[in-house]
Amino acid sequence: MGTDVYKHEHSDEESLHIYCHSRKDGKKGYAYLIINNSDFEPVTVELTQASECYLLTAPTLRSSVMELNGKPLTADEKGNITEFAPKVYPDGEVTLPPCSVMFAVL
Repeated sequence: MGTDVYKHEHSDEESLHIYCHSRKDGKKGYAYLIINNSDFEPVTVELTQASECYLLTAPTLRSSVMELNGKPLTADEKGNITEFAPKVYPDGEVTLPPCSVMFAVL
């Protein structure tokens, strides 16, 4: 996420938090941080265009395994993440599971 912060409109849901920034790579567009902090309920957000998304989840809140787009994140012996690829979503609705975080780059 870049350093410029933008105001955006979204519904007032207690478990949904959305932050909008410029893109870190300097290209036109936005980077959104979307947080579902509900312990039990998924939340649905509307993407206005195709987006590269990074959905972070875990099997349980105390899990030692973090997943990126449904695949466990692994690190090499130097601590570098071995694969950090986005999933491309078309415009439309995306559902975030409970206790998840998603970065969407538009």
